[in-house]
Amino acid sequence: MVIAETHRLNGEFDENYHLIAADRSEYVLKRMREGCDRAFLDLQIRALEHLKTFPVPKPAAPVETAEDGRFKWLLHWLPGRPLAEVPHTQAILVSLGRLLGRIDRALASFSHPAAHRELKWDLARAGWIEDYLDYIPDARRRAMVHRVLDRFKREKPLDQVRRSVIHGDANPHNVLVEGEEITGLIDFGDLHFGAPVSELAVACAYVLPEEMAAIRQGFEESFPLTENEQQALPLLILTRLAVSVTNSAYRKTQYPDPYVTVSEQQVSKTLEILLC
Repeated sequence: MVIAETHRLNGEFDENYHLIAADRSEYVLKRMREGCDRAFLDLQIRALEHLKTFPVPKPAAPVETAEDGRFKWLLHWLPGRPLAEVPHTQAILVSLGRLLGRIDRALASFSHPAAHRELKWDLARAGWIEDYLDYIPDARRRAMVHRVLDRFKREKPLDQVRRSVIHGDANPHNVLVEGEEITGLIDFGDLHFGAPVSELAVACAYVLPEEMAAIRQGFEESFPLTENEQQALPLLILTRLAVSVTNSAYRKTQYPDPYVTVSEQQVSKTLEILLC
């Protein structure tokens, strides 16, 4: 394959590149983080194979090991613009929810040992933020996150919900759109054994409060929530917002990368609106 163009893409831990070949075919090349567990890659590959009928990335070549020992992974490029860059119409948001519900329904029959892993974005493990609250410089924002954490610890919203492997990060930068159609769900790096209702909570956390109902409508068309999950959803949305705010505040002190804090202001504003 002769590469005509290479463009660096965003990523929190891995190096990602958009490759355009001389024949104009397009790919994503992922250079995985140092020390990446091969089982973690196998988890993603197997999940993408399981979801091969969905608009998700398709592997274009076997995983290779570079000279520096890091894994290299080539995937076919998916068309579309990130949802973060286009107007959020009702049709798009319902379509997003519907796709996530269908994917979670399909993943209910998927399992992999590596899905049971330590992950800061797994809402079941949200208690980790307690030790990082002091990194939030704004006292009012820090108090809001503390309120959410106290409710999460007290109410235990994930105790009576269904569990299965989920994508785990359907934020607007990982959702591709063309016109009114969802053309792709990308970045399976947060794949883990979690709760489908958390999948919905994540998607809702990164849109405006008045847009959340449309995503939920589409999700429940494909994957109806149980009564316990319906009751847990509002707190799980708040929990994801609290985790995101805390993570951004901490990461800014460690890695001054704009990608890490790209949604920080909107997330903080949404958290404030929902708590008022």
